[in-house]
Amino acid sequence: MQIYFIAPTGFGVGLTSTSLGLLRALEQGGLKIGFCKPIAQHHPGDTGPEQSSELITRTFAIEPPAPMPLEQTEKYLGDGQLDDLLEQIVQRFHQAAEGK
Repeated sequence: MQIYFIAPTGFGVGLTSTSLGLLRALEQGGLKIGFCKPIAQHHPGDTGPEQSSELITRTFAIEPPAPMPLEQTEKYLGDGQLDDLLEQIVQRFHQAAEGK
């Protein structure tokens, strides 16, 4: 299994577009693909599902794990529960990687 971690260098730099392109290239190369966005990034006025994960679902017909709400992430950090936060992130990753 190959794992790619794509990290942004700033806000609005095209992380979702880059992810879509990479997933499409891997899929066209015959690989089974998965996607995991560990922490949700909602924009002001958003009321539905997290946009990046929803776009991946509609484009590739895969079901990524639901990202952790930012509020929950902030609570883990504020309470000093870094180990629990990392456990939640790793759990989501393993869900996305299953069968890939």
